[in-house]
Amino acid sequence: MIDIMSLIQLPFIQRAVLAGILLSVLASVMGVITLIRKASFYGDAIAHSSLAGVALGLWLGWYPLATAMGYAVCIALLLPWLKKTFRLPLDNLLGILLPSSMGLGVLIFSLLPGFQPEMMSYLFGNIITIRQTDLWIVIGLFFISVSIFSLYLPRLLFLSLDEEYASLLKMRSTWLERVYEVLLAITVIAGVKLLGVVLINALLIIPASTAKMVSRSLYSWIWITVGLNMIIVIGGLLLSLVVNVPPGATIAVFAGTLFLFISLLFGPHNNR
Repeated sequence: MIDIMSLIQLPFIQRAVLAGILLSVLASVMGVITLIRKASFYGDAIAHSSLAGVALGLWLGWYPLATAMGYAVCIALLLPWLKKTFRLPLDNLLGILLPSSMGLGVLIFSLLPGFQPEMMSYLFGNIITIRQTDLWIVIGLFFISVSIFSLYLPRLLFLSLDEEYASLLKMRSTWLERVYEVLLAITVIAGVKLLGVVLINALLIIPASTAKMVSRSLYSWIWITVGLNMIIVIGGLLLSLVVNVPPGATIAVFAGTLFLFISLLFGPHNNR
């Protein structure tokens, strides 16, 4: 029987838990905003697109999360211009960019010499293999995001809730849109090493969707999402260690199971 207390004292588990907690906070706030904006597919598309940035970094011998960040931010900022230029719906553009960027990433990986275990790591993540360098990157991204939240969170929430009224109040909606896109890219890249490009959307969407069923105000929705996300990340991580299964997949399945359980208890069908 695995001794959980002994595991928690291991440095690599402590790094994983700390990184997971920081990611939980970022993913919770961005998840609530993303659900309000009805843009669940947006984060998924940026995450999948970032695989090309990861592969490009490995190909050039650069730090892959740095190139993934640059690629993801460029994609996030380029989308509004593409939407305006080609007059295509956003979901149409995302459906084009997602497979194209992910395919580009796979092609670059195939050109790298030798066996490439990094590809599977970045596709599905492995939170327990996070290095001290990766942890410092996550901490840096966390504090950058918190600084931006402290300046723009109320306006971001207001714009997401009522864009027309926000324009009447002469809010700089275009600037706030860019802030949201950059923050989403930061959150996605912070989670790529932990959960991978395939599973990161689980922390963005599932906890926020779960918390919405039991929250009574916007800010309680955010705080409940933060709590659920921490339970999901830490609980899924520990469960994966006990059962000896991949942590990223376990966290995603744990999130889905928790959503199902809470929806059965508090879902709309209980209000009939």
